[in-house]
Amino acid sequence: MSKQYPSLAHRLIDYYRSTTPSFVPVKSASADASQQAQLYRFLASIGDTLASDPGIVGLPSTEDGHFSWDQLYKHNLQLKKDIQSTAKKLKQFSEFMISLGNLGKAVDGTLVVLTKEARITPGKATLLSKLGLDVARTSDETRLSHPRAPGIPLAWKLLSQIVGQDAKTAVFFFSRGIFAPSSAMLLQVFGEKLGDGKAVDGYIAFLQQRGFASQLDLSADGSQLKIIYEKKIKGTRKPLGGFCLTSDVLRGNQPACGIDLVESLKFMQHHAAMDPELRDFVFNASRACNHCGYCIQTNKKQPYKSVRMKVDGETVMKCPFFLATRWTQLDGDLVRVMEKAILFNEEVVAGLPEAN
Repeated sequence: MSKQYPSLAHRLIDYYRSTTPSFVPVKSASADASQQAQLYRFLASIGDTLASDPGIVGLPSTEDGHFSWDQLYKHNLQLKKDIQSTAKKLKQFSEFMISLGNLGKAVDGTLVVLTKEARITPGKATLLSKLGLDVARTSDETRLSHPRAPGIPLAWKLLSQIVGQDAKTAVFFFSRGIFAPSSAMLLQVFGEKLGDGKAVDGYIAFLQQRGFASQLDLSADGSQLKIIYEKKIKGTRKPLGGFCLTSDVLRGNQPACGIDLVESLKFMQHHAAMDPELRDFVFNASRACNHCGYCIQTNKKQPYKSVRMKVDGETVMKCPFFLATRWTQLDGDLVRVMEKAILFNEEVVAGLPEAN
């Protein structure tokens, strides 16, 4: 993204705030919907507070920066280190909040944390106070409450228990007040950053109708997220990737999405059978063979597996293994040709023979 922030910390806090979905409660005897909503609003207010003063949780005032999607990390290892260390600080803060929810006991609108269970230092107590909580400390316990939201302690414990079922996703879901996580919910949040939300929704509906299933993959610190729609096709070693949305704080706040075709050599060999729009798309998405040797690495005596393509009078030997099928913006025109690519890929794998 071209947007610049006052510091790297501000960029990561904005990432957290801009990827918080709308509130969705769960049915629970532990905390009702209104109590869950109180915690959701409190967690959102923490994001606002941190945006005003990142130093409250010890975030450094490191200069802003990020990698573009086509930039290698090795070109700026210090930037990669700075981003990861800042993300780690945010992760540690969320882990602290989760631990309080797990160890504390909700009593009459107060979260009571026994000192023998978790020692809350004076510095941590000051932090919690700055975030809007009333903090009362004795040698035996610390009592946490909110002056205008007595339902927070019960919901705090509930959310800590929900996210505690999967340590890998705990920080991401807790920090955003997500009581009922789902791929569809996250796709809505991140999909809006791709441009045309209706186009994204329509494409996902297309994939679901064709039997694609979704899965969620999150890094341990919540800084990298993938939402994948894929399905296994008989006769292929890997599934057909109909959609993969990737968001990575190292890459700024702009997610990217793409498709992962299977049997790409056979797919491109049958380009003559494609309709003109799809053929133009494949021609532009593929690069000219540069004799890198990737396709013959197991037998260097065999010929290169490049595919001769001719579009608008231009003939080029194209590489079928490195298709540029990742984008940061989607619209109706691109989605239409993505659907054509998926349908043709299915057709090729299902029955079209390998071309000479």
